[in-house]
Amino acid sequence: MATADYIISNQSGASFRTDLNSTLAAIVSNNSNSTEPATKYAYQWWADTNASIFKIRNSSNDGWINLFTLAGGIDVDAASNFNEDVTFTGASANIVFDKSDSQLEFADNAKAAFGNGADLQIYHSGADSFIDDNGSGDLKIRTVNGNGIQLLSGSSEEMITCSKDGAVKLYHDGNLAVQTISGGLNWQDSKNAEFGNSGDLKIFHDGNSKIQNTNNSCDFRLIGNSIELLSNSATESYIKCTVDAAVQVFHDNSRKFVTTARGIEIGDDSHHTLAYMASCLDVSRNNSRLVQFRAGDASASESGGIFRFGFTFVRGTSEVTQTLLTANSPSGNSNVAFFITMYVCSATTNQVAQIELFASAQGTHSYSNFNAATPTLTSKVGSSIAAGSLAWSGSDLQYTTDSNENYTKYMTEIRMVAHDRANITFA
Repeated sequence: MATADYIISNQSGASFRTDLNSTLAAIVSNNSNSTEPATKYAYQWWADTNASIFKIRNSSNDGWINLFTLAGGIDVDAASNFNEDVTFTGASANIVFDKSDSQLEFADNAKAAFGNGADLQIYHSGADSFIDDNGSGDLKIRTVNGNGIQLLSGSSEEMITCSKDGAVKLYHDGNLAVQTISGGLNWQDSKNAEFGNSGDLKIFHDGNSKIQNTNNSCDFRLIGNSIELLSNSATESYIKCTVDAAVQVFHDNSRKFVTTARGIEIGDDSHHTLAYMASCLDVSRNNSRLVQFRAGDASASESGGIFRFGFTFVRGTSEVTQTLLTANSPSGNSNVAFFITMYVCSATTNQVAQIELFASAQGTHSYSNFNAATPTLTSKVGSSIAAGSLAWSGSDLQYTTDSNENYTKYMTEIRMVAHDRANITFA
C-alpha cells in the first residue's frame, strides 16, 4: 500500500528508479492507504483503508467522492444511473427493478418494511396481500389535499368511499347501502339494518317505515320503564306505558283509555270522571256486544271496580230503543250494585240532560233479581229537554229516545260494586 506525489525528479539512476517504483506502486494500489495522498489531483483515486471506501477526487480538487466499499458494495455520494435491471438478492426472496416493466418487483414474501423495528410491512404471501402494522401507534391512511379515499373492486366498482368533509359510503355489489350523515347513519330505501345471526330483527324503509321480527319463535319486546309512541313532531302522544303505573291510549293527543289498579277507565283526559268520549263508537254496532267487564274475586277487601265508557249516535225524530248493557252473573251468592249516570245532548236545543239510575241484586240471583230504581232526570243546561226514558227489560238496561228530540250524543258512566264474580257485557 502506497501513496506518492507523482513527481519524478531528474536524478541519478538509482534514485530515479526508487522514485519511479514508488509512483508505480501508488498507481497500481489506487493510492491505498489509511490517509489521503499528500499530493492530490482532480479525478485522483484513493482506496481509503481506514473507512474501507474507494473514493475519487472531485473536479474542483477540494474533496473526495465515495464510489463503493473496498468489499465490493456501492457507496455513492451523488446521483447514480442504472441503465439495466437491478436485482437485490435476499436470503429467501429477491427484489428486482425491471427496466422493461418500469417497476420495482417484490417476489412473494419479499417485504417493504418501514420504521426502525420494521413496524410497517407491505408484502404478498403468494396467496394474500398484507399491510401489517406491528408498531405501538395507529395505522393511519390520510388524504391531505385530495377529495377523499376510495376502496374499489376492479377499476370502478365502489366498495367504500370516504369523502373529505362529507359522507362515508358503504356499498353492496356496487350499490350504495349505508352512508354517514351529519346526524348519524342513513340506510337507503329497502336496505335493512339487521340484528341477530339470521337477521331476525330488521329495520328498513321501502316506501313505508318498518320494524320487522322475522323469527316466529321469539317475542318482539320494547323494554323500558317508560315507553311512549309519539307523532312525527313529538308533540302528540299515541300510547304511553309507565312502569308500576298506567297504560294510556290517546286520540288527537287527548287521553281516551287508561288502566288503573282495579281495571280501566275510558273517556276524555279532562272529563273521564264524567265518562266523556270524544271519539265514540259507531251506532251501527249498537246490536253487538262491545265490551265485557269482570269484577274482582270475592274477598273481604275486594269491592269490585269502575268502568266508564261512552259513545255517540245520531237519531232522527222517531223513537229508537237502545240497549246500553246486559248484566249477567253466574249462579251463587253475590251482592252486586250498579250506579249508572247517563248524559244526553239534544241537537235541537243544544241542551244536556243527566239521567241517574241505581240497580242492585243480592243473594242467589238471575236476571230477574235486579231491582231498578225509577230513573231521575236532571236538566243540566236549560230547562226544556225531552230526555226519553231509561228502564230495565229483564237483564237489559234500555234507553228509548224521545220522539220530539233529535239526540246527537249520549255518554254513560257505570260504576259496579261487587263481591264474588259478576260479568257485565255492554251492548
